[in-house]
Amino acid sequence: MRANLDLHILRQQLRQAEEREPQFDEELNPYLLHTVLPRLEQEDDVKLDEIDLSAFDAEDPYTFLEYIDWKEELREDARRMADRLCSQEPVSAKERIFL
Repeated sequence: MRANLDLHILRQQLRQAEEREPQFDEELNPYLLHTVLPRLEQEDDVKLDEIDLSAFDAEDPYTFLEYIDWKEELREDARRMADRLCSQEPVSAKERIFL
């Protein structure tokens, strides 16, 4: 099945998506967000004795894990969209008119 893609419309929609960036529903602990998450994203080992356990509540790690899953789902959606766009073969406008 052939798909038509108007790059002008796609560009407009992507700009609108930037303006209303998705937000995680729950409040994240700043210590986990700004201290632990960057190390995890860099694939650094985070040892238990390096974590300030008094900087967050018992339920904060669960919220943090939900945030990481949510963020990964967004990345996966973006990857799937990029894969679909890259798999489209370009067709000249003149050729499309006659099809």
